[in-house]
Amino acid sequence: MEVYAINIDNKLSEVLKEKFLSYISLEKKDKINRFRNEKDMLRGLISDVLIRGIICSKLQMKNYEIIYEYNKYGKPTIKNNPNFHFNISHSGKWVAAAIDDEIVGIDIEEIHEMEYLDISKRFFDQNEYRWLLSKNDSERAEGFFRLWTAKESYVKLQGKGLSIPLNSFPLVIDSQDNTCMRHFNNENLKVYFKTHKIDENYVLTTCSKKESYDLNTNIMSYDKILELISMV
Repeated sequence: MEVYAINIDNKLSEVLKEKFLSYISLEKKDKINRFRNEKDMLRGLISDVLIRGIICSKLQMKNYEIIYEYNKYGKPTIKNNPNFHFNISHSGKWVAAAIDDEIVGIDIEEIHEMEYLDISKRFFDQNEYRWLLSKNDSERAEGFFRLWTAKESYVKLQGKGLSIPLNSFPLVIDSQDNTCMRHFNNENLKVYFKTHKIDENYVLTTCSKKESYDLNTNIMSYDKILELISMV
């Protein structure tokens, strides 16, 4: 598995923005242009060109050769290469993508103040809720987002969107490292999670069918994305 991330707090010039817009589909461009918030527009645009650049580089494809197919829940795959799996997530200033030769899920969230216990009681399994209750105040926020990103990454790996309730699958929390989610069984599917903080205020979790995999994050720049997506 490979993970790529870019910090969109870095200013994107108008020239580069127009170049990126020229690489995406008209449908996607229209959707992005409807965003009223500049950050939402930027997250949508960079998410699209980031994964396109990665695909161009890894599969030696030209951007115009990338054709997506979508399942009924909207999860995309590459029409001519269904064995290349990818997933994208964004939150706040970070956009992140994971790629692998097996189905993959990724979720990144900014740690921020919210009603952690109320939300956990509604959306988490009872054991997860009790685990969160056991944390002191300084640990609870990060613990909540570790659970949340793990669950979201699993839902995204499955590619079924909101049709999977977050409290319908309990995570197994390791007794030796109780902030690390190991796996859980769902019929014949066993998945594994890896979590780390991409910076002090963001938690990133990947989900994979592979029990052992490295989680190395490649920090990208706008210029690097342009270089990859404009490959000839």
